Amino acid sequence: MQLSDKKVFNMAVYMSDPVINSVYEEARIKYCSASHDFSHAVRVADHCHSIAPSVSADIRICTVAALLHDIGRSDRSEHEHFDSSEDVRKLLDGKFDPVFIGRVVKCIERHSSSSLEFPESPEEKTIFDADKLDGYGYTGVARFFTYAGENRLDIKQALNEAIRRMESIERRGSFLTPAGRRMGRSRAFRAFAYYLSLAREFGLEDEEIRMRDVLIASQGKIAGNIALALIKLLY
Repeated sequence: MQLSDKKVFNMAVYMSDPVINSVYEEARIKYCSASHDFSHAVRVADHCHSIAPSVSADIRICTVAALLHDIGRSDRSEHEHFDSSEDVRKLLDGKFDPVFIGRVVKCIERHSSSSLEFPESPEEKTIFDADKLDGYGYTGVARFFTYAGENRLDIKQALNEAIRRMESIERRGSFLTPAGRRMGRSRAFRAFAYYLSLAREFGLEDEEIRMRDVLIASQGKIAGNIALALIKLLY
């Protein structure tokens, strides 16, 4: 493991597990997307460590699923469901028992707000929230504009895509775990503040209104309006 990874991936007790460490090393070479790179997978694994105890999730399942959840994905397949299930099963075959592997695969299949199936188990909800956390905050904004640049989106197109993603997350119930909701508040505020300020700066009134609506829907009317007032005051 490289030093830069160690600074993010704090679950040293799990990295001392030789089987999980081998998954880590194999996963490292399977990421080919700029916005969904291996450092994203490592951060998601780290978030899982903070979220899992709040729902009594199996941290080993969460760790393995987090490290593998976006393998093979490219920036240009954002609207497609990359079926990595078979690759994951092959990579894990012989390392874990079939039941464990099946639970990891389910976590991966249900980790996205655009997934066809809703997260049900504690592990699935943990992965869902951990992935969403890395899409918010300044890290999430940076990752999003990496994706936008790769796909040659202009500012208006990028903001509309950001709104679409946030609306999709909101339809799934935003965060699904107590820890995810707690950790997501400040990150969501920073992301909304940036996108709203950008829309205002470029005079994109329709996008600003839609982004406000998503913020209020995600936070509730009272909290959402307070957040909007703070954003207007601070930004």
